Formats: sequence, C-alpha cells, structure tokens
Amino acid sequence: MQKKIIWCSDSSDIPTGYTNQTIYILRALAAKYQTFLLGHQYNGSEKQATTPMGVEPWIQIPGNYQGGTINYYISRIRPDVVAWLCDPFAIDDGSPWIPKKRKEWVQWGNPKTIFYFPMDSDDVYAGMEETLSAVDYRVAMSKFGQAKLKKETGLDSLYIPHCVDTNLFYPLTEEQCNGIKKANHLDGKFVIGMVGRNQSRKNPQRLLYILKEFFDRHDDAYAFFHCDPYDPMQVSGGRTNMHVHCKELGLNDHAPAKPECPRCRVKFSNVPFFTGIPQNQLNNIYNMFDVHAMSTTGEGFGITTIEAMSCGIPNITTDYTTAQELLMDNGTCGIPVKWNTFINGGYNTKRVLPDEKAFLDGLEVLYSNKLLREQYGRVGREKVLKYYSLNVVLPKWLELFDEVLNKEMIRCVV
Repeated sequence: MQKKIIWCSDSSDIPTGYTNQTIYILRALAAKYQTFLLGHQYNGSEKQATTPMGVEPWIQIPGNYQGGTINYYISRIRPDVVAWLCDPFAIDDGSPWIPKKRKEWVQWGNPKTIFYFPMDSDDVYAGMEETLSAVDYRVAMSKFGQAKLKKETGLDSLYIPHCVDTNLFYPLTEEQCNGIKKANHLDGKFVIGMVGRNQSRKNPQRLLYILKEFFDRHDDAYAFFHCDPYDPMQVSGGRTNMHVHCKELGLNDHAPAKPECPRCRVKFSNVPFFTGIPQNQLNNIYNMFDVHAMSTTGEGFGITTIEAMSCGIPNITTDYTTAQELLMDNGTCGIPVKWNTFINGGYNTKRVLPDEKAFLDGLEVLYSNKLLREQYGRVGREKVLKYYSLNVVLPKWLELFDEVLNKEMIRCVV
C-alpha cells in the first residue's frame, strides 16, 4: 500500500516563499507517495491541486495547521507522516500544541512528524523550543537556523536549504536585458531592483530612504520594485502606500508612479500580493536589474536572494541571519551590509535595520564596478547550481522521507 503524507504549509495557489518551496518538494514526493497539502489560506473544496503551472499530483485540502481540522484529516487519511513548513508560532502561538496533540494521534496510527523551520531573527521565541522538541525530525532551512537552535536549546536538526529552478531562473544576454529595460522605460539606466513582499519584516520603505540619497548622486540610477504598493501588510498602513511615500520623499512626481515619467525614479510592477506572476516573467524582472537590493530586517532563508543569484545578479542585503552563508560562503557573490540598530518585532524578536551609510557605500561599489558585478553574478550562478538547484536539493527530501517511512525511527541528528 502506498505510504501517505500530509504536508502543512501555505496553499499552492498563493504567491509566497513557502508556497514556492512546497510546490518543488511536493512534486518530488508525490511521484512516490500519496501526498496531501493542508493549505493555510485555502478555503475551497478538497481537490486536485493546481498552480500557475497547471494541475499538480497532490490533493489540496482546506483548513489550518491545528485544532479540529488537522485532527479530522489525520483520523480520516491515516497518514504515515505529517510535516510542517511554517513558522513554529503559526501553529502554537506560544503554547506547546504539538506535544498535546501527539497523544491523540496515537489512535490514528501515530504518524511520524517533521518540521521544516526558519529562524529569521537572533531569537528562540516563546513556544518554539517546545514545538520543535516534540517532533521526530527537525529540518533547518539555513545553516544559521541549525546552529542557532543547537546553541540556544541543545536541539539537533538536519539541514536542507531552499532551492530554485535554474531552468526558470537563468541569466539572459546583455541584449535581452537591455530590451527588457527599454520596455520598462529604463533604457540605459542603472537599475536597483527589489523582489519581495511589501511587509514590515522585508521593510522596503527603509530602502527608499537609501535610494533617495543614492539618486541625488547619480542621475542615471533608477529602482524597480516587484511588490504590491498597496499591500495591507506594509509598514505605513492606513491611507498611505508606497506610491504616496515615494512622492513624499521626492523620488517620484506622481502617485501612483507613471512608468514613462523620467522623474519617477522608482517603478513598480504593481503585482497584487495575492496573485503573483508566472516565474518566466519574474526571470525577466531579475534580468532587468543591475543589483538586487533588500533592506530586510531578517530572513529565514532568502529565496529572492538565490533567485537573483541564479539569474547572475549580484545582491546587496542586510548582514543578518542568512546573508553570510548565501553571499559569502563558498565564494563571494554580493555585499552583506552591517546593521547598526534594531527594534523589537512580533514575539519580542530582534528586527535589525541596516546601516544606511554602509548600504550606500555598497551600492557605490557595485555602481562603479561593472566587472565586479559580472564576477559576483558568475559566482552566484555557480553557487546556485552547486548548492541550491532542484537537482541538488530535492534528492535530500526524497532521502529523508524514504528514511522516515521505510526505516526504523531515529531522532534528529546533525
């Protein structure tokens, strides 16, 4: 009889990083096991999953990560494994939920459990240790997270990084890149790009202040933000949006920005946060950039960082959590920018703010040295092919699930 897996993460029809990785992983697992996705934010009927790529080989089921919904599906499906890809607080909210529920799951076959977890700050927040200590296999998505969890709690974990489809994200020719710039009213410009959700943790507003000073120095520098300027999760909230903010800062003459206006220095893709765009179109956006910049306050991994690397684009980002392992380990492919202050975010986590002068200095280095940008681009692409491609990462997931499902139970080991 075919073994069964329930994977709990973001729904496969919304544009998030967890969705991105879920699709990659489940395509691999569903070729061998009967697979179900309990999709957060999915409220439809139980059905064959669909993504922008078409019909997928797993079943999408509605509900949430905890409470009666997951109990219902465990009792009905009788899975051999239940796995989560999410923040531990998303299911526990500070209370040790998994340890309590595992006692109930014994009557339905006592499925083995896997938790694929991020650490996007320098903290182990309330409930995190309790949750992760209660599962059978812990999998860190970053070396930072693996080492931090061990240091703070003594808990071991496996390490499997996020991955990227290098056949969908790849460098275009200089002629093609210039053509994309021209189509977006950026012909002959130095383009600083940002791909990421317009939300407080990504903090793209911080980048706007840095860009204002950089643009004062360089008339040929422009920015392109692939995000939703009206995202309800943005820092400003209320009646303000990024279009208004850009105009208030003097970056743009219009709100909303007019792409064809030369005095609108920050262009937007205006993608709605809940839809996203096909990945081949996103590849074009990355290839339009000279630099990919993120003023993030902390990343659990950094999917857009490796997507930019896969496209041969250098990165500049806040030197926190995973920046060193992505940009510096095994070859330099970008600039990690030191941070100089922090604020306390949700669950009392430390959210850092990059040093604006250091960020500007990094942009100056990349602006003035095309050969360095090209070198970083080549190294980044090589690193993705070697460490973060589907061909390298997905076999690790198959190996793990084969072990969990077909071998004697062992606890997490490094």
